[in-house]
Amino acid sequence: MTTRGEPHVLLPGESLTIAPGEPHSIRNGGVDTLVVRTTLRPPGEFEAAIRALYEAVAGGKPDVFAVAAVLSHYRSDVRLAGVPWLVQRPLLRLLAGIATMLGRNPLR
Repeated sequence: MTTRGEPHVLLPGESLTIAPGEPHSIRNGGVDTLVVRTTLRPPGEFEAAIRALYEAVAGGKPDVFAVAAVLSHYRSDVRLAGVPWLVQRPLLRLLAGIATMLGRNPLR
């Protein structure tokens, strides 16, 4: 896991607290199945956002417009870690509008 640009290796049973809005990423550096358990306070709509994102990438080829629509809709719960919010927000809004016009917004 990476938080604040710092890598952290967590062993089974260990945990790490991530502040709200803090960019982070999770990678499985091993060959075993990775199990991640999260607790969100307040819960918001994170689960719905993740389900919608999985739907948008179903079939193995992500639909950029569908993903942008989901990220724009659930912007309070999920953001791209590597893109500044001042850039991300208008770009996602634009791409979400295009997704809706093309009929590729999975939330409509």
